[in-house]
Amino acid sequence: MRSQAEQQTTSEGETKVKKQMLISIKKKFVFFSNPKCGTTSIEARLSPLCEISINGTRDGKHLKPSDFTSWETLLRQYHSCEKLLKICTTRHPIEKLISWYTYRSRPELKIKNSQRYLGNTDFSEWCRQEMKKDCDEWFFQSSNDKLDVDIVVPIKYIYKLEKLFSNLFCKNIKFPSKNASPNRKDLFSTSELYKLAERELKYAHPSFYHRIKMHHQIEAICSKANALEDINFNEELFSQSL
Repeated sequence: MRSQAEQQTTSEGETKVKKQMLISIKKKFVFFSNPKCGTTSIEARLSPLCEISINGTRDGKHLKPSDFTSWETLLRQYHSCEKLLKICTTRHPIEKLISWYTYRSRPELKIKNSQRYLGNTDFSEWCRQEMKKDCDEWFFQSSNDKLDVDIVVPIKYIYKLEKLFSNLFCKNIKFPSKNASPNRKDLFSTSELYKLAERELKYAHPSFYHRIKMHHQIEAICSKANALEDINFNEELFSQSL
């Protein structure tokens, strides 16, 4: 069962990998595509090994884990899947803001989708407005006080995710070095943008601070874990005070 084709070939003959949500019926897991969290290389490697691949925005390639309920119903009905291991990656909230800003500041977007183009927008002002928003982390709902996934891995520990999938598929899994953003010269200094973003933290909504604290705690959990599948992330996180 596949939606649209997972890959398309460019005029130069190169294969362009689309963003995807992946479901393995046999290995009983779903990998959610958390935007701007280093998922391109993971999806490129795992897509051929998974029975279901969702790559259209309308179909749910960036479907949040909290919105997966309808899919779970279908999977139980047609594939007898009662329980799937829910997995996603994450990154520091400030790093994610910087990634979005640089991605939406690429020159070609000015022509393709001028309303989303940020190249003429002051980074500090944009960052301040984003930090002011009251929103939970992509894989977390404060109303439930729990994660919506079983495993969440910061991209700095991506090698541990390679080990997890290697164990699941009983083969050596390595994620190729890929970047969904077009190749370009460095238009911005990430370190300088990070410093500018930190100055705007004084305007941030408490939920943004909460996301930063949660990220640090998730990193701490992953840093000491030998086997990710043996961790109860909810138990580890919420036994502490967030």
